[in-house]
Amino acid sequence: MVGVYLILNTIDLNVTCNETTHSEVIHRKDTRALSCLLAVIELFKGSPYLRILEFMSMREKNDLFTVRRIARNIDMNHKNVIKYLDSLITTGLIEIAYIRNNMKLYRLTEKGYALGSRMLGEKSS
Repeated sequence: MVGVYLILNTIDLNVTCNETTHSEVIHRKDTRALSCLLAVIELFKGSPYLRILEFMSMREKNDLFTVRRIARNIDMNHKNVIKYLDSLITTGLIEIAYIRNNMKLYRLTEKGYALGSRMLGEKSS
């Protein structure tokens, strides 16, 4: 997961360049980072991290998820799902959208949704 975290940080695109080539440089760097990330994803097919991202990406963009909903849909123990969600929060792919008493609702961040959608697009190709 460390390699994925490092690659995801390159997608943030802290690039300085002149205004005429700004969008070209960002697009090139973004494309390079995403293709590198897709190669890493290919290595870890079936990992719980990717199964969670894939499940959440198949729903509406701002859909909210409980741990129980995720666990049932990816066929995994809810305690393990919590562990993986914590790591995905650390990488900035998922965020906690709501906390109340003993319940948390999770959703994909923009980066997480873009990555998940890209993964689903690669599968259908």
